[in-house]
Amino acid sequence: MNGTEIKLDYKPSSNPSAFIIDFSNGRLDVDNPKCIQPKFTLYEPKNASGAAKRKRVLMAETEFMTYMGRNFGPDRPPEDLCRNLVGVLDKGSGVMTLHDATEMTLHPMTCLKEETETEDEGDEGDEESFQSKRARLIESFGSRKQKRVAHQRDGGRMKDAALKSVLEETRQHREDRSDGHDEENLLESQTRFIPPFDAHAEKAEDVFKLDDIISPVAMEELKEASKAFRKATRVDVSEWRSSKKYSDYVLNHLDVLGTVGSSSVKKKRSRLLCYMAYLLAIYRKEDKKKKKVDLSQECLDKMEIPSAIGDDIRKMFGEIIGSSGKELKPFLTDSTRIKLTSYILVLAFFIEGFSYDCTQLARDLRLNPQQCVLNGSTSKGDRM
Repeated sequence: MNGTEIKLDYKPSSNPSAFIIDFSNGRLDVDNPKCIQPKFTLYEPKNASGAAKRKRVLMAETEFMTYMGRNFGPDRPPEDLCRNLVGVLDKGSGVMTLHDATEMTLHPMTCLKEETETEDEGDEGDEESFQSKRARLIESFGSRKQKRVAHQRDGGRMKDAALKSVLEETRQHREDRSDGHDEENLLESQTRFIPPFDAHAEKAEDVFKLDDIISPVAMEELKEASKAFRKATRVDVSEWRSSKKYSDYVLNHLDVLGTVGSSSVKKKRSRLLCYMAYLLAIYRKEDKKKKKVDLSQECLDKMEIPSAIGDDIRKMFGEIIGSSGKELKPFLTDSTRIKLTSYILVLAFFIEGFSYDCTQLARDLRLNPQQCVLNGSTSKGDRM
């Protein structure tokens, strides 16, 4: 099509039919003919109305693994103001048709609990359950806040027969594969919250890729953000230690940053330490009342975390939550805190050459060294 004008034809849709897929624990090497191409299956409800008709379940199956993603519930992608488009080019006419697309992250399917609502059976004259009576009372006489909370709770339940059949099918599929695969299922559950890794790597430095820990965009932003670390003097480090601005792990490395070697090595080390300082600051910050950390940029600004790096942190560790009619916000929850811990441990391997004493880092993570060693072994992909 070199030298030929391409015309764009946009077809808007309120319900995108194209998907941009991201695997949480790996990637597809489409250029490699030996790469196993998964079989994709999309499930959608029938005869649904309202928000329920936009629910989708996408499965990717290979001979060895089954992945599943949903555009609702905990697996839904973070809310943003961007619109995703997929273009399909007709080489004959030179027209590229643009379709609305939605992002979806697929996770290894290790344990799927059927989220169904138990309903009372019997004639209309049978006694209604307490929950059913309470729901009717709220619907008829409840305040606006009570109705809003009830609608949000009901919205998270899957009442559509089509989705129930999908859950039953996937549960049966898992049971059929469970015999003799307990060790495989255990490994899948262990690797859900750790960075993508190469289980067949022969060297420790080949197990993980730094780009999976820190994106190239965030690494470029760290060039400017880490200047204070590169130019820090002993007086600066002493003041930071007195004010407890940074964790002891980061400060101890800043004490010896000037002796690490060449200028390029020092620059890279300072960027990694700067990113580690951000992750540890988020890890150590906790709202004791809500038991979760707000990851909105407004809160990250208070921790002096640049917006470009904040976007990466929200994408990796944020879970979108909304309650009592409030706007949806990304939070660090108990489950994503486990993932954050693994990423911190793996980043420490890059900082210290894939061999380090975890005593100091364990103190900053509020773990005992033995826990840190076990978590570190799991993060490296070892089978415990």
